[in-house]
Amino acid sequence: MKKILFICLCALLFAMLGDCSLVWSAGFALYEWGARGSALGGAAIARADDPCALAFNPAGITRLEGVQASFGSSMISPKVTAVVSRGNTTTSTDTRDLLLFPSNVYFTCQCNDRSWFGLGLYSRFGLSTRFPANWAGRYGSYCADIESYSLNPDWAFKISDELSAAIGLEAMYFAIVSKNKIADPGFAGGEIDSRITADDLALGANLGLHYQPGDRLSLSLTCRSNVNQNLRGEVQYSPSSVPYPLDPTVKFFHNSNGSGKIRLPASISAGVAVSPIEQLSAEFSLIYTGWSSFDKLVIDLSTPPNPADPASSHQKIPKDWHNTWRYQLGLEYAVNDWLDLRAGSVFDESPIDEHHLDYMVPNNDLAMFSLGTGFHWIKWTMDIAYTSVLSRDRKGIVVVEGDPVDRSHAITFKNGYAHSLAISIGYTF
Repeated sequence: MKKILFICLCALLFAMLGDCSLVWSAGFALYEWGARGSALGGAAIARADDPCALAFNPAGITRLEGVQASFGSSMISPKVTAVVSRGNTTTSTDTRDLLLFPSNVYFTCQCNDRSWFGLGLYSRFGLSTRFPANWAGRYGSYCADIESYSLNPDWAFKISDELSAAIGLEAMYFAIVSKNKIADPGFAGGEIDSRITADDLALGANLGLHYQPGDRLSLSLTCRSNVNQNLRGEVQYSPSSVPYPLDPTVKFFHNSNGSGKIRLPASISAGVAVSPIEQLSAEFSLIYTGWSSFDKLVIDLSTPPNPADPASSHQKIPKDWHNTWRYQLGLEYAVNDWLDLRAGSVFDESPIDEHHLDYMVPNNDLAMFSLGTGFHWIKWTMDIAYTSVLSRDRKGIVVVEGDPVDRSHAITFKNGYAHSLAISIGYTF
């Protein structure tokens, strides 16, 4: 049975590395780190009952005995409507149907009475936004994918019977794909398709504290560092090498190599869990994310799109995002030895104000409501969660420099929602 479980974990690991789908969220931070955590609305920072604690607060793994492992995945379907006023025309466009599958794998090992080792593989950042290629905002974006994979080894130890600490290293692979249309300078009404792909592997760090003075109360704190991604990739145009109308010997839009920089935000998470009676526990937690580090997106190209303008090879796109709070509340009730019932709610602030909207992140503050259950069979556990996500409507301006009709789009994002179904399987060796 242990060999079968090991094979399943390896299969999921390779599946994640081959094709990790992405999640629609406030900003582009992800919290789909396990079905139990999802059912509790992410309020699993002060809890330490399964290997998913590696993502929520690694210091909590000192409460796990022996060797444990878990793996899981979510199935998510997001949707939003964009109403764009461009020139004298107003159009309403829905994002394309998507079915997304963020996944995770965790392993914890008790080394002795005072020290533990854990290894997690999960996604902390991700986004997928798809509009039809001919929609009104296509000169800004019609496809945006951000994906990340964090391999996170942690070392946790007990300072005392009540207090535990953890330190970890994060190796994060980060990739971005962005597509938009460009007006053809040599053919009225013609369009060039632009595709940017870039990725990088960078390092970060995390710290955790977990304090449990008794069976009825626990407190936790987790800190994660910034991760500086120096992206390398290429820009491809279709068709490539468009003639300049005043001089046919000059060609526009040559495919080229490119680079960019993104400073991913640091975050601080804190939670308190209480158990007023033996069967019931509740947690309230907060996550503060330093999105102000994402103040601009800088792109440098080896070949300028316009050879007559060498400065066109350097693009600086202002973002000016602001820091945000995420509020989480989760309840869990143990019906009996083999069944748990869970519920959670979340309010997740958007880091984008109405003056810096863009088509890559077409949402606003999010409200989430979740339900779930957990089953226990000797050494096995199975957790299931459903989450409904609602986005507040948002009005503002999107500036699209390359739009030949109107560079300033009046935009309304409305009817934003997502449905999520998650499952996790755990085993104690």
